[in-house]
Amino acid sequence: MTLVVAMCALHVLLTGPLLPRRIVERLNNPVQVKQITSIGFITADGRLIKMDHVKEVPTNSVVVREAVSRGIELSEDGRTFGLLKIWHWCGNDPVRYHIGRVDLSALILAAGGKPDPDIPQEVLDRLFHPARALDYGEHGLNVSDYGSIRRMAAMPELTPAHSRPRNASKPAVEKRR
Repeated sequence: MTLVVAMCALHVLLTGPLLPRRIVERLNNPVQVKQITSIGFITADGRLIKMDHVKEVPTNSVVVREAVSRGIELSEDGRTFGLLKIWHWCGNDPVRYHIGRVDLSALILAAGGKPDPDIPQEVLDRLFHPARALDYGEHGLNVSDYGSIRRMAAMPELTPAHSRPRNASKPAVEKRR
């Protein structure tokens, strides 16, 4: 009996909780996106939201379209976030449902968006491998790709071009005429 209890305890220590977990992250003050263009997102109120370090947004990308489908968050530090379903494919992973916040600039670059020339080539070489597409399907974004995108977003070279509030002199948000 003691051996069975010890084996169960070892299993829990190695694989995590026995009960499946749900992770649902949220956006602060989400803004609905009406259209994705090659230069950014057009919101329901007519603003054009441009992404830092992105020269061209892939307008036909399923993963980008899905990330903005629940709206986008325009944070005070200049970042723009969306939400994606994350696929925890490993059977030992106790997460069964995960909606995660993603930095849209990093996601767009990982999804094949064209980077601005302000990003040095050595940084581009460290980013997502261009020959490999994101693993996104009916179950969501592969958790490994999600981790890579989070690491990309944390790189100092990919922080917002101007670390100041969005309402400063050179806004990333423009009113579309």
